[in-house]
Amino acid sequence: MYHYIESGLDYVWLANGYTIHKTEYGDAVSIEQTDALHKVLATEIVNSPAPLTGAQFRFLRIEMELSQRRLAELINADEQAVARWEKTRGKPVKGAAERMIRVVYKAFSGNGSIKNMIERLAALDAVSAPAKVVMREKDNEWRAEAA
Repeated sequence: MYHYIESGLDYVWLANGYTIHKTEYGDAVSIEQTDALHKVLATEIVNSPAPLTGAQFRFLRIEMELSQRRLAELINADEQAVARWEKTRGKPVKGAAERMIRVVYKAFSGNGSIKNMIERLAALDAVSAPAKVVMREKDNEWRAEAA
């Protein structure tokens, strides 16, 4: 069995699907269908009832090809908080961020409508609230007008 520490997850072992090659620099490992392997690992992480560790949090972020800054924007957190969570590899990430990265991963892994919703929610933080809203009633209907 091969201890697949290159994934960033210390607990992953491969029973097969890999080949060890001799090179002039030592042994090298080729893993078959790495993308599929990572997708299954990520799905297992997201569906697990156990709290995510910092290493798992980082694994999911990297699988989504997001920077710490962009993930922080998507889950409404501070970029430094994301860095701290990832740095504490074996400790659980607690609270809303732990739940939100699960939702974000599900969105990025296929459901476009959820992905679009998350992107819109993240964009809301960049928009300031209007200073004034004027409401006008006409024919028993209220409408907002530009102030």
